[in-house]
Amino acid sequence: MPGMMILESLVTGATWFARKDSNFTSLNFRLLDLTNYKLPNSVRPPETLNIKIEMINRNTNIIQFKGKAEAAGQTVGHGSFSLIQETTVDRQSADFYSNQYRTRFESLIQAQ
Repeated sequence: MPGMMILESLVTGATWFARKDSNFTSLNFRLLDLTNYKLPNSVRPPETLNIKIEMINRNTNIIQFKGKAEAAGQTVGHGSFSLIQETTVDRQSADFYSNQYRTRFESLIQAQ
């Protein structure tokens, strides 16, 4: 699995974390910065990628995370990064997607 896909997995996990933390009132986030990102090992089929995300700090629009990706008992990617919340222009659509994301998130959690 390419290193950018591992990073994308970490950022996607952090985005869901940020959405849940805001009770799905904030939906849109993008990567602001990335520091000390390392790829010490690789992921090969049929290994499963597991990610761990920790929120380090949250300001008004910026959330800092630490992320770690593992496969086959080894760290395959780790680093610190920040997401910035982007403003939603269309409130009606945002409300619709907020409910959709909340429902999907709850069904994923219940499935485990």
